[in-house]
Amino acid sequence: MPNRRPVFWIAAILIVAVVLAFLLLRGCGRGVQLARSVTEASHTTPSKESKELTASGLPDSRGKTKANFHMQIATLRMNRDGLHLEQSIITTGRVKAPPVSIASDRLEFEAWTADNSMVFTGSLDHPLHRRLEYEDPQVPGKLRRVYQEVEANTFDLRIPADLAVRRVVFYEIRANQPTRRALGEILLQ
Repeated sequence: MPNRRPVFWIAAILIVAVVLAFLLLRGCGRGVQLARSVTEASHTTPSKESKELTASGLPDSRGKTKANFHMQIATLRMNRDGLHLEQSIITTGRVKAPPVSIASDRLEFEAWTADNSMVFTGSLDHPLHRRLEYEDPQVPGKLRRVYQEVEANTFDLRIPADLAVRRVVFYEIRANQPTRRALGEILLQ
């Protein structure tokens, strides 16, 4: 009869890993506003009067409601000539965490203040490289992937407005290139 103890321990370790990953991701959505932020706002304890509830019904770590948070949304258009800022607005809302892409084709960005301090970083899937999935007509239940290069695409970048970002520097990561390539920078108002 085969020894089943290794299978039991492997299953136990996998279950613990899944639970820890769930708890970590759950915490990133609530308590950690800027997981990869280089500088963080000072921590203050809210007074009794300012302990309001967020949209989820839980008090925020700084006593702010969702209406008290502001974010800057930059609408960017990318084509073969580079990146172009179409619009930049400041609106009510909270950036929960910087976007993180692990795609082999992606853009990385760094947000800088007027005094040349990097305050926010992230990455997102490459706007000109799309991955489409569809069910294989010959093998039902199996997904097939097709990669498609597009000529131009528009996307939004959300940055916390309280960071006072003045410029965002973009880098391109492609699967067939060994290093990242500077794409340029966008100046924000």
